[in-house]
Amino acid sequence: MITIYVKDINHISQKLYDDVIAMVNIRKLTCTCGNCRCFIQHGSYNRTVKTSNGAVRLRINRVKCTICGCTHALLLSSIIPYSQISLKDQMDIINCYENQSGYDRIFESVFSIDESNVHSVILRYCRYWKPHILSHGISVFSIELLLKYCFSIFQKQFIQIKSTSNRLFMFPT
Repeated sequence: MITIYVKDINHISQKLYDDVIAMVNIRKLTCTCGNCRCFIQHGSYNRTVKTSNGAVRLRINRVKCTICGCTHALLLSSIIPYSQISLKDQMDIINCYENQSGYDRIFESVFSIDESNVHSVILRYCRYWKPHILSHGISVFSIELLLKYCFSIFQKQFIQIKSTSNRLFMFPT
């Protein structure tokens, strides 16, 4: 998987996804095998992300490494691999948990998120992510730093469920 950093994690749409992907030169991406300049387009697949505008269906592009043969989905940093709940909404759930406030605001803003989704996010956070980020002194309140640290230390997106290799691509500034 390759995650492309986007500053605005509050909005997810096919247009935003397509606009960001159009700006990415896939020849500049690095495969999890360590090689670069080796990707070719390799189709797409559909996935759904729950947002405040309802469930958004996205067509996710895939690339293939011509050296090792691995295929990788190109995801935005606002999308967590293997999860239908966006990074922003999972961060909101975690912040409500850490501040010991209720989840009513989340249920009101994202109708497709229910109690079981909230419980799942909190369980995953408490069992795996919280001890790991605390042991490294990482704050959950700065999303940009959290993303950078999680990719550099754990080689995956914050709150990512599976241990699939994931690379973060940041646009040159």
